[in-house]
Amino acid sequence: MIVVSAAIWAALATLRHERENHQLRAEKRAAEVAFLKTQINPHFLYNTLNMLFSMAYPVAKPVANAILKLSELMRYMLHDTPDGQVDLEKEIEYLHNYLDLYRLRFPGSFHVQFTLTGEPVGRRVAPLVLIPFVENAIKHGVLDDPKNPVHIRLYVDGNQVQFEVENQRSNANKDATTGIGLPNLRRRLELLYPEHHTLQVGTAKGQFTTLLRLVG
Repeated sequence: MIVVSAAIWAALATLRHERENHQLRAEKRAAEVAFLKTQINPHFLYNTLNMLFSMAYPVAKPVANAILKLSELMRYMLHDTPDGQVDLEKEIEYLHNYLDLYRLRFPGSFHVQFTLTGEPVGRRVAPLVLIPFVENAIKHGVLDDPKNPVHIRLYVDGNQVQFEVENQRSNANKDATTGIGLPNLRRRLELLYPEHHTLQVGTAKGQFTTLLRLVG
């Protein structure tokens, strides 16, 4: 009976220890995702942009439109969801607002093509999981060559989302900001899509390409 009791106690202790470890891993995962996702707290900036928009609109509508686009970006960043997922349509809208803001900044010299294949309705993804690839292309790519535009391609097929960004590499460092960075992005994908994603990064003939596949 002593041996049996000891075995039962050891089994219960092991089970309790595994549960505690599982809870700690879940909490650590949630903390890491929150840290990697949040680069700034945009509440103050979002409220300030709304104020600036109301001031600028009667005076300069193009400036007001730029402020409005930036405000929409901030609003999306502030949006939170219980399950940590957003509609893919919302993520696409965010990408369009981001690109529109750059078009306002560089009128006539911002050559980026965005194509969508498939039906995004009903699909959900982690928020802000696509934008780092676009930010990276804009930071390091050639944007003013109409013959070699930045290509952004989004494919939706069944339970798979594929996102590809291709750009000609620029020798000039146009933006001193570091953004989220590929190492942090890889880590975030590992946390959000363990064994349900692939990320390929490569350079060939002066073209830099990133290809992300999300499954499930």
